[in-house]
Amino acid sequence: IVIANPPYIRVQNIEKSAKETYTDNYKAAVANYDIYVLFDELAVSLLRDGGYLAFIQPNKFFSSDYGIGIRKLLGENKFVNKIVDFGASQMFDTATTYTCLLFCHKFDNENFDYVSFKDNKITTSFLDYTYGIQNDQVNLINLQSSYLSETGWFFGTHEEIKLYEELESNSSPLEIYANTTFQGVVTSADTIYILEQRDKGFYSKSLKKIVDIEKGFLKPLLKGSNITRYTNTKNAYWLIFP
Repeated sequence: IVIANPPYIRVQNIEKSAKETYTDNYKAAVANYDIYVLFDELAVSLLRDGGYLAFIQPNKFFSSDYGIGIRKLLGENKFVNKIVDFGASQMFDTATTYTCLLFCHKFDNENFDYVSFKDNKITTSFLDYTYGIQNDQVNLINLQSSYLSETGWFFGTHEEIKLYEELESNSSPLEIYANTTFQGVVTSADTIYILEQRDKGFYSKSLKKIVDIEKGFLKPLLKGSNITRYTNTKNAYWLIFP
């Protein structure tokens, strides 16, 4: 059995020599991967037949581009035994991450359980589920392992999954309407390049003071957390963009 909370490190923060080694040795080292998917692959490879894996880790690999490698490995081999998905609930005080419990059984699992929670009192609901206490805030569905496609894992109730599959089969992907989809601004040094608008001017988090800078060198910036539906948002941040 392997039990762990693997590290969460994006590929951009890994040394070049290490990245080359990972790419050469891990099927899960795909696109802009996070290193925890390599730990998934390594842990499964270390298990004997019939062995178990239990990890707490981000659930982003369900649908992200970088998750295709590990999804293919786990799905094709039918290793997934159970997934407990905490959704958007935060399980760690020191980090903002969306997590799940991934349980694998190195065995030909024809089915697996998917567990999720309806309410925000997730600790109580999770403990009730763990101890077998009836709780109507716990969703548990059993799915066939063949459902775990490398293209992406969408979970929900049977009705939600059916609706999702209908929408997907009768809709057109965005890629046929847009030539390219771009990532937002990546400065690699936000504290330096992003200034906050304050009453007395532009505040630099790096310098910890108001700075004097020509507005012609700045572009208005909205962060993801500032954007909501059906609102005209005024920016509170500016990007140094000479």
